[in-house]
Amino acid sequence: AAMQLRYGSAAADEASLAAWLLKIRWSSLLWPETEEARDLVSHLAAIPPQVEGSPCDAASYDVDDVFLERLERAMQGLETLALEQNEFKWADFFGRQISQQPLCLMGVATLFLVAADITAFAAGAEGGEHSQRVERALLFAQGLALQHVLEAPAEQKDLHRRDLFRSRWPLWRLMRSIEVELAKGHAFNEPRALHADAIIETAEEEDLYLTVIVQCRNDDYGGHMLLRLNRMLATTGRMLHTTGVPSEIIIVEWNPVFNAAAIHEEIQREPGMETVPIRVIQVPTAIHMSMPHHKAHPIFEHTAENVAFRRARGKFILKTNIDNILAPDTILFIARQQLDPTVVYRATYMEYDVTCPEAEGKAADELIEWLFSREEIITGMNLEMADLRTKYPEDANVCSEGRQGEVPSSPRPFYWAGSGDFVLASRQLILSVRGYPEVAQNWQTDDLIHCRLRAAGARQVVLQPPCVTVHQNHRRINRVRASTRWVITDKNFQEVCDNPFRPLKTEIGLDGSWGFLNERFEENVV
Repeated sequence: AAMQLRYGSAAADEASLAAWLLKIRWSSLLWPETEEARDLVSHLAAIPPQVEGSPCDAASYDVDDVFLERLERAMQGLETLALEQNEFKWADFFGRQISQQPLCLMGVATLFLVAADITAFAAGAEGGEHSQRVERALLFAQGLALQHVLEAPAEQKDLHRRDLFRSRWPLWRLMRSIEVELAKGHAFNEPRALHADAIIETAEEEDLYLTVIVQCRNDDYGGHMLLRLNRMLATTGRMLHTTGVPSEIIIVEWNPVFNAAAIHEEIQREPGMETVPIRVIQVPTAIHMSMPHHKAHPIFEHTAENVAFRRARGKFILKTNIDNILAPDTILFIARQQLDPTVVYRATYMEYDVTCPEAEGKAADELIEWLFSREEIITGMNLEMADLRTKYPEDANVCSEGRQGEVPSSPRPFYWAGSGDFVLASRQLILSVRGYPEVAQNWQTDDLIHCRLRAAGARQVVLQPPCVTVHQNHRRINRVRASTRWVITDKNFQEVCDNPFRPLKTEIGLDGSWGFLNERFEENVV
């Protein structure tokens, strides 16, 4: 019957097929995987929708059309449907439910299947709780589909049954996608082997003193994202130019947002940073979607940073984030050009709400002067200085004088605050540890470069106030879900940190191609 519907045969018994699909357990079409079940799901996924006469589509609104268009682009590999977009749609459906507006239950069922599709890779690779989440999502989706039929008036039940595979809500295409993601995850259920003879190379000559590296995409993450980016670029570029540091800034635009302006088109260069080129490297959506578990993450932050590591021209690399504004003393420390290639430097991490009316319209110099004269910043610096001089006394004079006291023989505790907001080390040191592990996770992965650097013999030096970096506070979007944080967890973090070069589940780039060294990406210099 499914095959007949797929190819438009009038002989298809739609009612019987619908009744059977509502009786079986949908997870039985995925576990255990069989050729017969796979063929059935493929046929169901290929049945063309028929909107005319569909009770479900009659209950749809324009906002549903927008969501369906985004979902369609995601299924075609043109766009990433971020976790929060699915959750925003939940809120929309919930609001319509409590205000008693028309609501298509097949649409709600679709959201459960989207959630299952995002989780399916983890279920295939790790099993356990992730498999349980997928199965629960399928149960809810099937229950809603059944409710859609049972609540229909007797004379409309057949029309409601047809919605199971004729509605625009792509239940069976999502089931097919879940099936594919489970298989992809299963292929990564064990870590892959590290190639011991992998060559550490870079795509660029080392002809500058410093490369500053950030990553982003034009999705307005946290609100005012472009404002924060441009403030970071203006302040950093202005101070590097003024102090005469031969330098560049690399922005890696990862998985560009569909129909949004490219990042290089949004950069607003200010006068006074002419000697500091801004290189924008664009990593296309196709690369993102080739990676393990890509549906759970719109951006792989640390793989993006690896892309920049492999293409940096500076003898030293400062890895930071678009939210950070460096203190003038931090730049002056770098401008001495006396950095130790065996050391990883960490600036004191602070936070401040820079997105406020007082800061509006300020040029780079004005913004720097305003920010670092705030009473809260000055008080915070003094408190941090007192704390850090107790914990790291041998580093007390590095910021001001460039020299470190006697280094203790036993390893010092890591300085973890803002672990990804300021990492300054030589390019050769970063290349020698292969940057960040390229795993299907963002959370906690920024800590692992410190584990790798220490294992390689690098000393961590904590630059104490006034050498600080200030994070521009913003609205937090919680992209941390169980399906996004299972490779590295609180439970296994210490073991991973103690063995930082041991391959991890989902890790790629183990053949020496980390940072997509062999890819030629579009680059624009601003």
